[in-house]
Amino acid sequence: MEEVLEDLIRSYREPYLQKDILGISDLSSSSIKIFEHVFLYAKFYKITIHSNVLPGFQNKICQVLKNLVLQDLTTKSGLLKKINPEIFSSYIAYAIFGLIVEWVNGNFSYTPAYMSEQLIGILSYTTFIT
Repeated sequence: MEEVLEDLIRSYREPYLQKDILGISDLSSSSIKIFEHVFLYAKFYKITIHSNVLPGFQNKICQVLKNLVLQDLTTKSGLLKKINPEIFSSYIAYAIFGLIVEWVNGNFSYTPAYMSEQLIGILSYTTFIT
């Protein structure tokens, strides 16, 4: 489990490792690695989502994602002046995990690249909602 979580962290951080500020326009499907990570560990994620073999591990994954957002993204940006960082990080973590759950439930019917494109589209769309 620790190996999976360590790889999850590496995969999540990949798009912004070499950047001070990451904009949506900087993202490409090839730069987003989290879905490649999930696909690599597909059996593990299926077990985690579809059974009670690893109780509480879904929450652990969400907590890891939330901590990544808190540590890496909210501290690098002065943009979160009006948004509570705890609420923001929870939103991002559960949104990403929700995409993972839907993908697993669909038996990985899409490629990791497609899922990455969808994430970019979702992020782009939400920035234009007024």
